[in-house]
Amino acid sequence: MMEGEAGRGQPRPGAPARTRMIEIFELDGESRPSAADPRIGGSLSRPASREGRPRSGPELVADAVAKPVSSWLPAGAHAEAVVLAGVDASAGVSSQGDPRPVLLRITGPAWTAAPSGPGGGTALQVDVDGCTVTGAAHGDLSSEKVYVRFRTMTCAGPEPGTVIETDVAGFVAGSGKTGVRGPVVSREGALVEKAFLAGMISGVGQGVAQAFQPQAVATGTGATVANSTLSDIGRAGLGAGASTAGQKVADYMIRRAEQYQPVIQLQAGTRVTLVFLEGARIDGRPRAPRQAQSTEGRK
Repeated sequence: MMEGEAGRGQPRPGAPARTRMIEIFELDGESRPSAADPRIGGSLSRPASREGRPRSGPELVADAVAKPVSSWLPAGAHAEAVVLAGVDASAGVSSQGDPRPVLLRITGPAWTAAPSGPGGGTALQVDVDGCTVTGAAHGDLSSEKVYVRFRTMTCAGPEPGTVIETDVAGFVAGSGKTGVRGPVVSREGALVEKAFLAGMISGVGQGVAQAFQPQAVATGTGATVANSTLSDIGRAGLGAGASTAGQKVADYMIRRAEQYQPVIQLQAGTRVTLVFLEGARIDGRPRAPRQAQSTEGRK
């Protein structure tokens, strides 16, 4: 019994020895030496052949490569900003297909992940103070908010008189929630009121026209039409004209009201929070494709 338990952790005779595969992480494209593991001996590096080239076979691939915050704005970073050029964002049904431009300026550093450990630590900062961000905005009537998606971020370059433009992805938050609440402006109410008054005039005119129409009177010899005076004919014509004109005006006002869409205002000077959804380079170098980033540790 004791011998069986003692032999569980020992390899069986003739069984191939298992080699522990550990990937070397890279920092800025440079390999870092790893320490030795006393459990298996040797260095924690990729097994190599006699020619010095890596062996083929299964390996642990490092999808994440450490990047310095001096040149990389990581995903999940957030920064305070102010609206420079506001927008009257349309809240119509098709407003998302035609967003309006908006301009923001970052007023402080971007805060990102904090170091782990028992005592924790202060979150890392990315220097993007003073950078401007352009975005596309559309309104949502149900929440009475303006939603902004980022397009381009422009920062001052390292050399005097130079700038760095970077495509960024993210959104604007206000009061701790996605989107910024603003006043709703609806202008179709006055047109609907005018259409209502025109419809009432049309109805009154129709009633006047019918009241002064010649009436048929039944007699013993048959139905005869009562004679109408000239004033009655004039009143009937005036009523019919008012009815037709009122109906035309009401239809016109309704068509104009249908063209009006409510807008939600995002005023200039509003304080907002920018949240970045994807990482981006801020040193002017082009961003490497995702597949190249995931295989960078293999080279």
